[in-house]
Amino acid sequence: MSAKYAQAVYGNLAYNSAVPAVPARDIPVPEQERAEAAREYHRAGERQGTRALKKQSISAFSVVGIICIAALMLVTLLSYVSLTKISAETVELTERMKTLKDEETRLQLEYESALDLNAVESYATHVLGMSKPGDNQIFYIRTDAADQAEILHTEQGGSGLLDFFSSILTTLSDIFR
Repeated sequence: MSAKYAQAVYGNLAYNSAVPAVPARDIPVPEQERAEAAREYHRAGERQGTRALKKQSISAFSVVGIICIAALMLVTLLSYVSLTKISAETVELTERMKTLKDEETRLQLEYESALDLNAVESYATHVLGMSKPGDNQIFYIRTDAADQAEILHTEQGGSGLLDFFSSILTTLSDIFR
């Protein structure tokens, strides 16, 4: 240890037990100091009172957040209404399609029953005066050339990436119609 700290006292030995402890209320306080302390106490109470009575305000950030939440709830509600309307239209159109398919089947059967080939041939020969062709009226055309087909490739203007995005947008618009 150095000479500087040779006189130091550590632990509970630092308290001087020879000096009697005097309670704070027994110490005499002059009247002027007591009045000034009372005034300070009242001023502090007034300051604290005004702080306690101060009106709380709502931050602009919370107002904007509440408005955004309300807007999202409204959009969600409107989308559910739209979904319900589209579902009702789908059911209605499905029933209409079934009715039309049944009617198509009925009309097809009616058409096929009305188309009697014997009746058509009788009408053509008796009413229209037509006759079956004879052997001398039938001509056959024979060629040695084989059948051909030519595939034409049309060039599309624009880049491949632009066409790709255009096809995606067209597909999406067809889906939401």
